[in-house]
Amino acid sequence: MPLVSGSKRHLLWLTLLFGAWYVLPLGSRTLWDPDEGRYAEIAREMVEQQEWVTPHLNYLKYFEKPPLMYWLTALSLKVFGEREVAARLWCALFGVGGVLLTYGLGTLLGGAALGWPAAIILGTALGYVGFSQYLTLDMALTFLTTLALFCLTLERTRPQYRGLALVGMSVAVGCAVLTKGLIGIFPFGVALVTWLLDRERLPFQPFRWGVRLLIAAAVAAPWFVLVSLRNPEFPRFFFLHEHLQRFLTHGHERPGSLLYYVPVVLLGFFPWSCCFPIRGLHQSPRWRGFPLVWAGVILGFFSLSRSKLPGYVLPAFPALALLIGERWRRQMETRQPVSRGALGLVVIAFMGLAGGVAWVAVGGRSLGEVPAASSGLWLIAGIAFAAGIGLLILGHQGSAHRTFYGLVGASLAITFGCYPALRSADPHQSNKALVQAIGPRLRPETHLVSYGINYERRLQSLAFYAKRPVLMIGGPWEFELGARMASIPAVFPDTPGSLSQLFSAHEDLIGVTKIEPWADLQRGFPLPLVELARSSDKVAFTRRR
Repeated sequence: MPLVSGSKRHLLWLTLLFGAWYVLPLGSRTLWDPDEGRYAEIAREMVEQQEWVTPHLNYLKYFEKPPLMYWLTALSLKVFGEREVAARLWCALFGVGGVLLTYGLGTLLGGAALGWPAAIILGTALGYVGFSQYLTLDMALTFLTTLALFCLTLERTRPQYRGLALVGMSVAVGCAVLTKGLIGIFPFGVALVTWLLDRERLPFQPFRWGVRLLIAAAVAAPWFVLVSLRNPEFPRFFFLHEHLQRFLTHGHERPGSLLYYVPVVLLGFFPWSCCFPIRGLHQSPRWRGFPLVWAGVILGFFSLSRSKLPGYVLPAFPALALLIGERWRRQMETRQPVSRGALGLVVIAFMGLAGGVAWVAVGGRSLGEVPAASSGLWLIAGIAFAAGIGLLILGHQGSAHRTFYGLVGASLAITFGCYPALRSADPHQSNKALVQAIGPRLRPETHLVSYGINYERRLQSLAFYAKRPVLMIGGPWEFELGARMASIPAVFPDTPGSLSQLFSAHEDLIGVTKIEPWADLQRGFPLPLVELARSSDKVAFTRRR
């Protein structure tokens, strides 16, 4: 008997569709700051220095996250070259893997009739697609969390695979801890809460839980022990600063209210967020409590945290896909058209998206650091408006099947429309164009220095594309621990005098700054300066000879 009784044809189609959809666009834009530049550079330095235990960023020790995703990214950079496709490859592969696992989970819980729509829903959710194209740790954590909970479900529904499932869940949790720290034990928390809520059907088995913990520790602990032996400062920084203080304080400057993740989920799970089955959650099937606990544990924990980012709740998306997939399964099995109320909500959501994007474009507002005029928002607004009209027609004339696949097509079209907008943001979000412009001046002995610009947020990709460290005037931002332990100074006081001293100390030095500080430097700097290149709001300059 196979692990899941669903169709192999379903798995093949899901692999082909989402494999192509996620992998082919990986090289369509440059690496963006801060996250993509940071994680790609850590992996590149691992390959260059052959240092696989102690992570480095900008050639300084960097202990904020464990190394599993760094190792995988370093492997793809070594095999496929230091390119954007190689840097993002694992995010896309983990994204496809998460879709396949969601199909497997749905099939275990409710048959292929549930697994198929749940997998499609997850794979076309706007935020899930976005994180499959963006180099962070969140998609890897989502895949490993889903794998662990798939194994837990397999253990409970297929007794003949109980031993294999126990080992699989434990290894997945250990790898999740190696990806993002203690947050990787979430699957154990979900299993505990589901047991507390359903103790009559789920007897507690201390021995099996002891084995789970031992296997997970055997996977994760060796690196933590080894890095602590080589770097005695690691345990205090990682466990106190990166875990306890991040959860309890605003020290990482990522605050948000208790409702922070409401709009994140609504937009990130678009268009399926407007199909959530609010009514009837208390009714059968009984398994529905499992994804509710899964999503609730993750959303509740991060809503209470003082440090918030959108990607933190991505591991809840497969659970939401199962809940929404159950609604569509029932709708399609009864062969009834979508209700007017539900259809109206979907159409209103698409029209709202079109209007909101158009409002941003017309008002000349910015998206973060990206001017709206250059972001191609009109294409997205047009696609959303046309999708809303098309869904209205389908809903009135067709079955739930047609409406479902109409939503799939609309989501894919909006995703496709986002790529031109994202490419137009490249000069604002990446430093590749600037490095290419000064490429002829970059020699092995050339030093780079940042001045009047936040390296942590705006220059992470500079070291990756220039393949050398960047001296920093200001900060030290996230480099505080690494800079304190460096044998050679890497961070200098935020004054023009520091820049003057560096130009005097290094024969071949190129500075990078923003346009505003550049204007001041030209007027008052004691040494004659010359502009080398300009990209977006950044300027590269050197001393005039």
